[in-house]
Amino acid sequence: MELSAFKLKGLYDGKGNFIEKPVLILKDGIFNEILDSSSYGKLETLNISDIVDFSDKYAMPGLIDCHTHLMLPGNGDTAEKILETKSIGEIALIAGYNASTALKNGVTTIRDCGCALGISFDIKNFIQSGYINGPDIILCGMPITSSCGHLNRMGGIADGGAEITKLIRKQRMNGIDFVKLIASSGASKGVKPGITFTQDELDTAVSEAHRLNMKVSVHATSVEAVKMAVSAGAERIEHGWWINTDGTEIIKDTELAEYIIQHDIMTCPTLPVMESSINYYAKQLEAGYSEDIKKSYDSLKSYNDTMLKAFCYQYSCGIAFAGGSDSGWRHMGFADGMKNSVCNMYKCGVTLKDIIKISTYNSAKYIGLEKTHGSIEYGKTADFLVMNSDPGKDIAAYSSIFQVYKRGKPVL
Repeated sequence: MELSAFKLKGLYDGKGNFIEKPVLILKDGIFNEILDSSSYGKLETLNISDIVDFSDKYAMPGLIDCHTHLMLPGNGDTAEKILETKSIGEIALIAGYNASTALKNGVTTIRDCGCALGISFDIKNFIQSGYINGPDIILCGMPITSSCGHLNRMGGIADGGAEITKLIRKQRMNGIDFVKLIASSGASKGVKPGITFTQDELDTAVSEAHRLNMKVSVHATSVEAVKMAVSAGAERIEHGWWINTDGTEIIKDTELAEYIIQHDIMTCPTLPVMESSINYYAKQLEAGYSEDIKKSYDSLKSYNDTMLKAFCYQYSCGIAFAGGSDSGWRHMGFADGMKNSVCNMYKCGVTLKDIIKISTYNSAKYIGLEKTHGSIEYGKTADFLVMNSDPGKDIAAYSSIFQVYKRGKPVL
């Protein structure tokens, strides 16, 4: 039995509670106890040899990124380009580097929302076997899409109820943790804006996944797609932007909000993903004006502004959110993913205490790990961050993480 203790200035447990001047006690990589200042005397009775003095620092649970693509480099290269120009070995190295980078930047659990060639399975197995250091991984394998749908190059093409059912069963045998369905367009090369599946196809997919005791997450970048996902019975919505297909109009719908809240449907809004490309285009414009780049910049910024306003409306309605960055996609790198997610929520008026809960406990619930991850409490995996400043009062705390602990062991 290995006991260790950490003296802290303050601790956020991930569920909305703050403890001042606690001692956090771990046992074999698991959270064992939190002593407040009135119980310090008990520390002497526990015979703990390893007591770490972080009495000028703060702790919170490790960040959980509910939407990533490990196989993509986040440097602007598309999935199509990666699959056309890189070997399987090179793609695996990209994924391994991304996993390690995420962990070093405070992300102790990630959810991979789409890969090809079984890459994410390999990285998950390598981390679990101890060959490389990285976060815990929850994965969906290939996203299920249509022949003309978003992410079709990842291989999960299925048209019609029979093909969809067969693909869900095959991926279940391969060891997926959840089913991801593509209900609307995204930014895949050659895919036109619109809806991917019929309502009957989505209904069939969700029904089969539930029959196999798997939860369903639906990629929905318009309110039409959100409504289809909700109607089909999906528990989780990726992106979940309440806008029209063109991204020019916010759609306010109190009845939809009430239904989603009543049925405990959660959304992962991936707020920073477009901003990363906007920043890239802005740097290109600074280096030298181009009409094409200016057009791309203006179009994406307008779309992003509409999306952020829709998020603000959804937050005001009480929609339950999880943290997610879409790291890997386009220009969204794994080093900045969750930091940028936090900053975008803050810019949209989300309180810092809500941000902590969204990025930890809510995210654990979103991916089905709330019994073992996402909060600092007895019996849970000891994944936590040590911060130089108070994350409940200072947004800059996320840019100055002092140490990352994975199962009670320091990472940095």
